[in-house]
Amino acid sequence: MRYRFVFSLTALLAAGCNQSPARPQEAGGVELPTPSRSAAPVASTAPVPSTSASSPAPSGPTAWTGTYKSNTATLYVPTDAPNGGDWKGVKWRGDDSRLGLGEGAMAITVEPGGRFNGTLDGPLGPALVFGVLQDNELVGTVARKTTSDQGFTGTATGKVSANTVEGTLQVAVANASVLRTATFVLRRP
Repeated sequence: MRYRFVFSLTALLAAGCNQSPARPQEAGGVELPTPSRSAAPVASTAPVPSTSASSPAPSGPTAWTGTYKSNTATLYVPTDAPNGGDWKGVKWRGDDSRLGLGEGAMAITVEPGGRFNGTLDGPLGPALVFGVLQDNELVGTVARKTTSDQGFTGTATGKVSANTVEGTLQVAVANASVLRTATFVLRRP
């Protein structure tokens, strides 16, 4: 049973790693990957609606900066998922590591169409973060700045409220032996 879990997790990670970026974008001398073809399609790329009726939508890129704090994370497989009962007796425990724990900086730049690119520094970095901010929700990908370093990659999700984005990063190292979850808060000037 344990070997089937490890094989399934390895197959899942390998399937996600075989995707190559559709078209890199140039930003400050660093090639930024774009979301994989397997990512859910974006319903629209309409400008991000203003959260205040009195302030107009931004005409240019908008910078958001802030911090994140990362902690250990666990792997959860719902028992009501397909074949979920097969996972009942499986206990996953990653490496006992201090890697990726602590506070770091996060910054994104949101284009008028809602797409964003940014960076993570600190214990989870150096990493890139990119995705879409629309309808007061942020959805993105965390990718390595240097793909060969085997560092943390994963997802970013968040909610916009006035001039603040609060959200969560769910990340793991390349071999999934270390999982981390981080909360972040970003603000715009």
